Amino acid sequence: MRTAGRLLAAALALAAVLAGADRLVAHELEAGIARGLASTRGVISGEAAGLGDVEVAVEGFPVLTQLAGGSLEELDVGIPAYAVTSGDVAVTLHDVTAELGDVSTGLPRVAGSVRASGVLTEEELAAAATRAGLPGTVSITPDGISLSGEALGMGASASLALSIGEGGRGLLLTPVSVRLDDRELPTGAAGADALPAVTIPLDALPAGVVLQKVTPSQGRLSVTLTGADVGL
Repeated sequence: MRTAGRLLAAALALAAVLAGADRLVAHELEAGIARGLASTRGVISGEAAGLGDVEVAVEGFPVLTQLAGGSLEELDVGIPAYAVTSGDVAVTLHDVTAELGDVSTGLPRVAGSVRASGVLTEEELAAAATRAGLPGTVSITPDGISLSGEALGMGASASLALSIGEGGRGLLLTPVSVRLDDRELPTGAAGADALPAVTIPLDALPAGVVLQKVTPSQGRLSVTLTGADVGL
């Protein structure tokens, strides 16, 4: 009985040492990946930007076994903000979280799968829409997107249809109805077709990442992105 007890105690001690070593390796790995992501083009983080740091968590246990196999099962990543700039049109996604699957441990590091979400604020969308050629003030509500301004010396407003652009690399805003003061203009009427449909390009997203879903709420758009074989 004493021998069995000693063996059990030794096994538990060894397990604790291995678990501690595994957690230490995971911590160093997380810190290294976070540093690499923080220096990636488009990522905005850190005290200088008035934001938090990039956060990385390695999921699955043991990490040492995953490293030996050449890939990590899953990385959970948090990025305070990510700027997407295409030409002179720029938007920033805020509070980006991502689940990265089948991440290679060698360089270059590649994620086999990506599912991410972020927030595009009303202010960001309005500024990007103006730069893309859509004049007026943009508002986002749970019911959708609207545009307000002046036309022909009268108050004007329009409802905008929101859709994902071709290839999932842009946001398309298409006017679907126009009102002057309280009068809705029929399709084809003077001024009704004057507002252009505009695309807010997102070509600067990482290669392999596309928009999957965009949902309006009060003052913001919730954005879902997916990707495969994405370089980190």
